[in-house]
Amino acid sequence: MSGIHADLLSDLDKFKKRALNYKAVERKERNVIPHAPGAVERPAAEARKGSAKKADAQVSKQLYAIVKLLKERKGQAVTLLDIYNAKKIDVGGSAALFEAVQNNPKIQVNAGGAGADGAMLSLTFRPMYAVGDKNELLRLLRDFHRLGHGGVELDNLKEGFPDVEAAVRELAADKLAVAVKRKNVTLLFYRDSTYDLLADDEYKELWRQVKVPVITEVERALDKAGIETIKTQVVVRQKKGSKKRGGGGIRKLKTLHNAHVTYLDYSAAMGGGPGSSSTSKPC
Repeated sequence: MSGIHADLLSDLDKFKKRALNYKAVERKERNVIPHAPGAVERPAAEARKGSAKKADAQVSKQLYAIVKLLKERKGQAVTLLDIYNAKKIDVGGSAALFEAVQNNPKIQVNAGGAGADGAMLSLTFRPMYAVGDKNELLRLLRDFHRLGHGGVELDNLKEGFPDVEAAVRELAADKLAVAVKRKNVTLLFYRDSTYDLLADDEYKELWRQVKVPVITEVERALDKAGIETIKTQVVVRQKKGSKKRGGGGIRKLKTLHNAHVTYLDYSAAMGGGPGSSSTSKPC
């Protein structure tokens, strides 16, 4: 009997030693909705979707801060270490952020310099148009005019050329560029001298004397001349449930006859008496 107790005590000691050496795993808290009635547990797919949206929002926020920093440096190369020291953002530590930086059209990734791995990456702000002086601006406007692309927005040029307004004034004074402002957007166009046509003062005066009529006067004049105008037909769709209901009275039916067969007599078929007319009138 004593031998059995000795064996049990030996097994108990071994169990305690194994328990002390066993690495316990901390149980994670369940993902529950805190303010929902009864604290209903969210499905795993919904939880992953919410965490993915949160991660995407974090990457977008960090990417915006990086682009803003590069824009403030005005074309200077900024290393990943500089970004970390300035914004506390580890670009290399996040695969999603690093991929977003590489695919962003406003960021240019440069490889160069000496680092721990032999090549230190640096980032530079990439403006929409690579314009830095008046001559490059004139070349850009001329290319847009030649290719038929129209005008260039002034705000897009300010990203890489802060003094673009001074260059525009110089080009306008030399009659090489034209600035057109429409609402809140200013467009720059190349001024082609081949379209500068000379006109006599007599034709200019006649042009200024012509009065442009309003649209109602034009339609009235066309109708008077027998010319039909194109009218826009507006289709009004009736909302569901707004259909008007007629009264409860009995609707009277009116008999219609064809105008091209007025010689036929329908009085007998329609219940007319002997005194009814022998010819039917079109309605």
